[in-house]
Amino acid sequence: MQRNQLFENWLQRWDFPLPPELIASRPLSKRDSSRLLVVRTGQSLRLGAPPTGRIQLVEHLFSDLPGLLQPGDLLVRNNTKVLPQKLLLQRASGARIEALGLPWQPSQPEHHMLALLKGRRKLKAGEILQLESPTTVEFEFQPLDPGTATVMHNEANGLLVAYQIGQRTAAWRNAAERLAWFERHGQLPLPPYMHRDADQQDQARYQTIFASRPGSIAAPTAGLHFSQSILRQLHLRGILAADLELRIGYGTFAPLQPDHWQHNRLHAEDCHIPTRTAWLLNRQQATNGRTIAIGTTSLRCLESAWLAETGHLFRQGPFQTSLFLRPPARIQSIDGLITNFHLPRSSLLMLIGAILGRENTLTAYQYAIQHRFRFFSYGDAMLILP
Repeated sequence: MQRNQLFENWLQRWDFPLPPELIASRPLSKRDSSRLLVVRTGQSLRLGAPPTGRIQLVEHLFSDLPGLLQPGDLLVRNNTKVLPQKLLLQRASGARIEALGLPWQPSQPEHHMLALLKGRRKLKAGEILQLESPTTVEFEFQPLDPGTATVMHNEANGLLVAYQIGQRTAAWRNAAERLAWFERHGQLPLPPYMHRDADQQDQARYQTIFASRPGSIAAPTAGLHFSQSILRQLHLRGILAADLELRIGYGTFAPLQPDHWQHNRLHAEDCHIPTRTAWLLNRQQATNGRTIAIGTTSLRCLESAWLAETGHLFRQGPFQTSLFLRPPARIQSIDGLITNFHLPRSSLLMLIGAILGRENTLTAYQYAIQHRFRFFSYGDAMLILP
């Protein structure tokens, strides 16, 4: 049997029918009014094997979260911020090109933007593109050679070099200038399945209230449920919080490919664990305290920073991860997870499967569908605990 057929057979085991009306394309009026499906596994998540017995499913509201956690628990959140890196550009002919700027790499010049371009088929090297709305910046298109695309961003299909209009002067001299320009002229990119452009409501609601590190093209959606009221209640209950950063790239939306399956690696994303966060994580380990990850991005970062060979400690500082967490992978870094409901056949669904096992995961999702939970980025949440 050919590799692609084996891959498709494997992928079908992670498929499920989802009524389209359960896909949330708009947020609820209040962040913490979403529903919360609590999944009790009956055993530690760190055992390295899915639950052997039946999982327990209990419905709550997200506003119940503080009472569901224990004093001394550590919540780890991704403080990345979605940068408005979607641009509507025009060729000299008037034809429209939609460009989605991908997260910047450390070695990347500030005025060089790796991008996913729609409508690029007839673009020629050196062609000038301008923003539909007036600005002092124009972009020169350069095709990517396959080697560059693979090393830098395997989802990129073009390079846009930003110049001052009519000059060969770099449009931005530093990251601060670049970020300020995108805040003024860019659009917030929404997940492809929403089939719409971002509006004023999305400017606030498609960011977490603790977002502080610009650079992602998608929100860490489990964090969208947290309100200032919830954060205050958690603090008063003695529940700790620590930040890390994982810059979310377009690969989070891209369908899985046979190479991901064969090599057990996903798209690379940049992570950073601050010194304070690493200290808190290691203290939790030393005192048998519980660590609860907010979202799959936080979990991927934590699993990648977990140094089992050096005494079960977490490293600090910047690094990249391409970790593909799927059964039979062992989850070692957390004691609980807050997450949204994910797409069928996705790597995020398989990550839940690494914790619960495939059958338990699909059982929980079937329950959510039958009880009309809302799915995906603006949808409801799940809390997985022992």
